[in-house]
Amino acid sequence: MGFWELILIAVVGTIVLGPDRLPAAMRKVVQFKRQLSQMTQSFSAEVNEQLRVHELHENLKKAEQQGLDSLSPNYRNL
Repeated sequence: MGFWELILIAVVGTIVLGPDRLPAAMRKVVQFKRQLSQMTQSFSAEVNEQLRVHELHENLKKAEQQGLDSLSPNYRNL
């Protein structure tokens, strides 16, 4: 968002909500944005973890099919 867009939002917010309720409304918007960001990060971390687990399972299946002789040291400790 540009500077003039923020000014326009502030003016419209002041007219609609009034100067008394505007700070509380802004705090709620910021709090909601933080919660949304945290949920997005949590979801992303969970998806990455599930993809990593799936990749490990696939690598273990391949290793079992190859007779476990070519198993890399990274997977021996699992």
